[in-house]
Amino acid sequence: MIELIGVRIWAIPYRDRRPSAPRKLPCGVVVEEPTRDQRAGAPPNIPDRFELPTNPGVYVGFSGLFWLPTGQLAAVYGGIREPLG
Repeated sequence: MIELIGVRIWAIPYRDRRPSAPRKLPCGVVVEEPTRDQRAGAPPNIPDRFELPTNPGVYVGFSGLFWLPTGQLAAVYGGIREPLG
């Protein structure tokens, strides 16, 4: 399990390799590394940065592909990884 730290953490959930609407994640959200089968739900090419919808022209870097507490696979941007346990 991994805690994500940051003030501008955004996730783009995927379903069947299709992106959903971006959503802001709270600082301290706990996520998991997806299994190989779960990763299959992501597209082969994930952008390495994301433009903030709340602040056009400002970009945050790719933090990783994670399984969110909502049970969704998502590309996460702007978070710093802090391993738990």
